[in-house]
Amino acid sequence: CAALCQKWDEETCHSFNYCIFKENKVLCELSEHTIEESVAANETIYAPNCDNYGRTRLEDDIIKSQEVINDERDIMDESTRKLYNLTKNVETKVSDVFFGEIGLTLKQCAALCQKWDEETCHSFNYCIFKENKVLCELSEHTIEESVAANETIYAPNCDNYGRTRLEDDIIKSQEVINDERDIMDESTRKLYNLTKNVETKVSDVFFGEIGLTLKQCAALCQK
Repeated sequence: CAALCQKWDEETCHSFNYCIFKENKVLCELSEHTIEESVAANETIYAPNCDNYGRTRLEDDIIKSQEVINDERDIMDESTRKLYNLTKNVETKVSDVFFGEIGLTLKQCAALCQKWDEETCHSFNYCIFKENKVLCELSEHTIEESVAANETIYAPNCDNYGRTRLEDDIIKSQEVINDERDIMDESTRKLYNLTKNVETKVSDVFFGEIGLTLKQCAALCQK
């Protein structure tokens, strides 16, 4: 709903109402007026199921949007390093690379490096340029080897991520997956107000489907 409001120019959509009714039915309403203008004109309504969200100036939107992007990148950086058991060397890149691809997320770049066997991809550069354009470069060399061979470059837009042993990758990957499942479990139970009975299942069921996340399964039950 916020994205829809932002698609209109700043003079068209100043605020929006977001209402949640029974059975989680929702309504998004866009307005040309701020809440302050509506209060002054006596055009507000008490609505216990609704909230009004007001836009700030467009410049503030852009700044806030970039702050959110940076926060999400920090979270992605940390989770990816844990998932693939990576070391990180900031503002440094290995110059000798054997493959490059644009447009990948950090996690996709790490996964691509891991797809090659351990002797082929030892580290990768991940660079973020203007307008959030990104470049993933894979290298046969570790950062240590590259420093010794004088094959590293100072690159303020890039970081180099180094791989550890493959066995450690697998163990660490499973630990992170288990942690993420625990977080998903807790958030889903809170969202749908569920109780949980561990290591138990009901045998009499009327429907089954494979491949759903826990949240998708809860939403399906609630339908």
